[in-house]
Amino acid sequence: MRLSSGTIKLGGDWLNTGAFNSDTSGTVVFTGIGQSTITGTNNFANFTCTQPGKQLNFEAGETQTIAGAWTLTGASGNLIRLGSTVAGTRWIVNPQGTRNISFVDVQDSNNLSPDIIDPANSIDSGNNLNWFSVTAVEIVSFAAKEGEQGAVILSWETATEIDNAGFNIYRSKRSDGTYKKVNGKLIPAQGGGSLGASYSYEDTPGKGIFRYKLEDVDYNGVSTMHGPVKVRVRSEGGEARRR
Repeated sequence: MRLSSGTIKLGGDWLNTGAFNSDTSGTVVFTGIGQSTITGTNNFANFTCTQPGKQLNFEAGETQTIAGAWTLTGASGNLIRLGSTVAGTRWIVNPQGTRNISFVDVQDSNNLSPDIIDPANSIDSGNNLNWFSVTAVEIVSFAAKEGEQGAVILSWETATEIDNAGFNIYRSKRSDGTYKKVNGKLIPAQGGGSLGASYSYEDTPGKGIFRYKLEDVDYNGVSTMHGPVKVRVRSEGGEARRR
């Protein structure tokens, strides 16, 4: 299949069992809420998604070449999520033209371009190659344990904190569920440069098994996720608070 010009708008899946090539003026636009899966090896001229909250799942091990403009712009608190069809197995992208990428959450991706993709206001969810600048925060440990009266005590320690603005805590009841931010305000950084620090945060989520992730955020809005860690709570409690 070849797209010589014009625009294809697609709200569902892109299922390619053969070969797809687009000339320089053709654009594929992913629209609508929900998930879209992109299968096969594709040669896009221009690839666009500006739908906040959209989930794009790329076939594991397949290469998406984008010769022209690659545009991915979500929104604050409603990122576009880029993932693999097989968790832990990378999808491959070869961006050759201009890139306008921000407010995305990226996981399991291998960028073949010699230039690092460093999207603003975005999350590195792990197992990415040639995405995001080297994190300025080195996490030594991150743990969760049950405290008194239904509390969960989260603790973490850093070895270095270069340009670190602070941290956020996210919680989910399912290993494959949506994580929601627990803290109302950014937990401010206590370390600096080559100096690390120790932190503690108390949450009272109710009874059950919970999973937590830790997010470090730099002064440019770029963040990195750590975890998850899991804890069982056997009794009820009150409100979350920093210790």
